[in-house]
Amino acid sequence: MSRELDESVDRLQAACVRRVWIAVAVVSVVVLAGCDWSQIGFGPAKTNANPYEPALTDSSVARLTVAWSQPSCFCLTPLVAGGVVYTAHFLAEVNPRPVELEALDEATGKPRWTFLYPRVNGAQVLAVGNGIAYVSVAPVSGPDEIQAFDASTGARRWTVTPPAPSSGPGQLGVDAGFVLDGDRLFVTAFANDGAGEVSAIDTTGRVVWSATPGGQVLALAADPGKTLYVASWVRTTTGAPVPLLTGLAETSGTRQSAVVPQQASTFSGPGGFAFGNGLIYDGGVAIRPDTGAVVWSAPNEIVMAVTANAVVMLAPGAIVARNPTSGSPLWFAPARAIVPQGVVVAGDLVFVGESGASDLQIRDLATGKLLGTSPPLTGGDYYISPSGGRVIIQAGGTLYALTPT
Repeated sequence: MSRELDESVDRLQAACVRRVWIAVAVVSVVVLAGCDWSQIGFGPAKTNANPYEPALTDSSVARLTVAWSQPSCFCLTPLVAGGVVYTAHFLAEVNPRPVELEALDEATGKPRWTFLYPRVNGAQVLAVGNGIAYVSVAPVSGPDEIQAFDASTGARRWTVTPPAPSSGPGQLGVDAGFVLDGDRLFVTAFANDGAGEVSAIDTTGRVVWSATPGGQVLALAADPGKTLYVASWVRTTTGAPVPLLTGLAETSGTRQSAVVPQQASTFSGPGGFAFGNGLIYDGGVAIRPDTGAVVWSAPNEIVMAVTANAVVMLAPGAIVARNPTSGSPLWFAPARAIVPQGVVVAGDLVFVGESGASDLQIRDLATGKLLGTSPPLTGGDYYISPSGGRVIIQAGGTLYALTPT
């Protein structure tokens, strides 16, 4: 993208790139745009954790201030890429409704570009990458669509309707998750009987491959650059649902594995479903994706964020951090109900947004120690995207950009 950035943003991005290079020095693939929170869940693995965030530190978050805010922004999860915040702003409360896509300068909140859907049943920015803002659109009539906008200018490039199993176009399964990995966007479409088909879409809008893993697709997460993991429920001849974890090759859609987990905690949706440390984390269970064997389980807990050193879980009345490979507890902290995406990790920090709370908590990932809180916010449902030295939050209908003083 061609844009002028102030010197402080330049320094943050340069620091981020240096840290990314260090982090991947032992492998042959360089992680690009590591500081960006460019899709819901942060990256293809859906870990809700940004490990490449050098500017948000234990000391800097002790004094957060509101850099800018936008009231009356009912915009779900804000995405951040290349110093720009991308949102889909719902302008009415019932369907059909107008929805406005916005690209805002991350430093100032000023619009870079906007695009208005005058009357749709919904629209959401799924991911930003390859110079594209990928948007799911539910028209008033007809099948759902994926639309691609030039991330820099807002010009619409192409529109595609992913196929559904054996019945042509169907309903997009945005609630079942989606993954942007490299130059491919992986999405799910459903037939009338609920069966799901996963498709890979390239940067031109072409459906490269489609695969039917079986049953109702509920969640997607990737071992980046290798395998797309699909969680689904398959009904047996007796009608009883059976959980199925399928691994598809990202390049071709070829089935690489299909296992019935020994214990499926939820398999109820993309929340709490992630890949990390060679494991699939689902709800309160860590599973080996090649065998379905349970490595550890934490009943009544839900995975919120996954890192190499800790898995942050939501338990009744508490936040719990566990060892990612053994499940042993590392620390506990009291917390009220958290919905829908109120816990994320950036660097060595845990950001906690409790439902109805008037501020954001920042805790140390290693110890759980409370390091600071945000200025007073509108509260409500928190959607948090820490990126580029700032924390972008949608809270109670207001979009905020928080920055260390």
